Parts: sequence; C-alpha cells; structure tokens
Amino acid sequence: MSYLMQSGDKFYPAASKEALLDGLPPGNFVIEASMAGLYFKRVESFQPDGKVYGNLNVWTERILQTFEDRKVSTGILLAGEKGSGKSLLGRMISLKANKQNIPTVLINAAFDGSNLESLLGELNQPVVVFFDEFDKIYNDNDKQQSILSLLDGTASNKHLFIITCNDTWRLSHYLLNRPGRIFYFIEFDGIKEDFIREYCEDNLKNKSEIDNIVNISNIFEKFNFDMLKSLVEEINRYNEPALKAIELLNIIPNKEKNTYKITVTDSKGKEYKTDSTEFSGTPFEQERFYIEIEIVDKDGEITWKEIDFFISDLKKFDPASKSFIYVNSDGYCLTLKSVQKQTISWLDAM
Repeated sequence: MSYLMQSGDKFYPAASKEALLDGLPPGNFVIEASMAGLYFKRVESFQPDGKVYGNLNVWTERILQTFEDRKVSTGILLAGEKGSGKSLLGRMISLKANKQNIPTVLINAAFDGSNLESLLGELNQPVVVFFDEFDKIYNDNDKQQSILSLLDGTASNKHLFIITCNDTWRLSHYLLNRPGRIFYFIEFDGIKEDFIREYCEDNLKNKSEIDNIVNISNIFEKFNFDMLKSLVEEINRYNEPALKAIELLNIIPNKEKNTYKITVTDSKGKEYKTDSTEFSGTPFEQERFYIEIEIVDKDGEITWKEIDFFISDLKKFDPASKSFIYVNSDGYCLTLKSVQKQTISWLDAM
C-alpha cells in the first residue's frame, strides 16, 4: 500500500508507513511541483449552488452510478461555450463525490501524462480528476497525447476523469469516439425553453415578460445560462420590458442586415398576396411591421387589409433557415426568411 505524508495543506507521496495517511481526505486539491516532485495541495472546495435547473441532477446521479458500477476508470467529456452549464455539472459531480468520501483533484496546468499517472498511482482510492477548460490548458496535440494512457485507465486504481472544453475541434481525434477513454460525451448547445420558463418562474418578478424572454432566446443559436441570468437580473432591477433591458447588456444577436422574403398566412394555412414581398434590414430591431394583404371575396372583388405584427408577436427564430416567425392576436402568421442575393461578377457576364 502507498502512503501520503501531510505537511499543513500539502500532501506528498511517502515511502513509509510513517505518513499515517492512506489516501487523500474528501475535498478539493490541486497538483503543484517542488524540487522533490509533484504533490497535492488542498484548496477551497466547491460551494453548493442554489436550485439546479434542467437535466444536471439526473446526469450527476447517472455518471456517479456508472463510475461506481464500472471496474475501470471512466472519462466524461462536457463540451460547450462558456456559461452553458458544463462546469456547473462538473462541480455538482465533485460535490456529490465528496459526500461519498471521494476527493477531487483539479488539473490547472499541463502536467505530462506520465508524471500525472505516477502521482495518481500513489492513491489507492477512487478520485475525481477534473480538467476544466482542457482545450486551453492542453492546447496542442503533443500535450493531449501525453495523457492518453492515463485516460485509458489501464492502472489498477480507478478514477473518474471529467474534461470540459469550449471547442471540440481543438481536441485530439484520439479522444473522440473512443468510449474506452471518454465514456460519456455531453454537448451543451444552449438552454431549452422549459429550463428558461422554470428559471423565470422562480426568479423573474414580472412574469408577463417570460414569453418575451423565450422569444429573445429563440433568436440565438445558443442561448446560455449566463445570458438568461443577466437578462432576468436587469429586468428585475429596472422593471422594464425584456427588449428594453437587453439593449445595453453584452447579449448580442445577429444584427447583420439581410433581405428577407415576406410570407403571410392565416390560422388555416392560407397564404396571402402582400403589398411588399421583401424586407431589408434587421428584424430584431423592427418594433412593428405594417403589411397589407390582398383579400378576394366570393364575387372576385379585391380589397386590401392592413395587418400589424409587433416584436412581441415573435414566436420563433429558426437559425438553420434564418427565419423569423411572428403570430399576431388575429392568428395571422408572418414569416421572414433570409434570402441570398445572387452575386454577379464581371467574369460571369462575359
């Protein structure tokens, strides 16, 4: 059996039983280097968050159950942009593991894999090894490949490796589609409507703005928790509409001015001829659309009816087709679909 020697908040591998420690106590540790080699240093543990929304609790329980059930080390890859919830899930796993007397080792420097493997090999206990923002710390292929054997879990001791990254394209291809190294891969691609509504019900003072917040979220391909939290905070502070509160926040929709095809249908799906067939500009900045539709009665008489669509009528934004979809109080649906203008060059003309 290997032993650790404690000196204050530092834990060193020890060669004899004089250490009196047969492993790390529950808590969080980082790895530091000295002339004698690598050692563990205790740091402040994660603090429990408030209410957790979405699937994070379910995923935490499943991951730890899988880790307990498997006889070898287990790797977890959590990918997504900042503020998406991946690090929160990692912290939740660590907190739950600590309650089961499993410590967490935080990797905050690009230590060579063989050195890490040697140090972790001194621990005859399960450990959570947390690589947060792995793609920034291990920022080249050689560094990443140095830890592959560590992640393979071929050693006799069993660890739970948690890797978070912002961009999967920066990861070695030896990590992806290799469940022997990375057993679970969870991609955080933005929070969903049910998450937003649940959070707003708990935290938003003016509940009438919930639909507007959902509409705003649909404009973004990936609307993250940081954006939601900040927007709700601003609405509560100044008691103003969501569209007003977002103006100064660092929450930036696509404001590129495009040309959009206009389509208007009624609640039964009937399409109408419109006085304008295109809109040029930024729909998100347009507070109101005035559109006239052609009405043909049973005798063939043609009249024109003006209908209005407000920004509050925005129900959905489809990032794939770049389409804004509005439904007004009369049940009419306005679709603004981005159209690509054909570019003519002199070579094409000759």
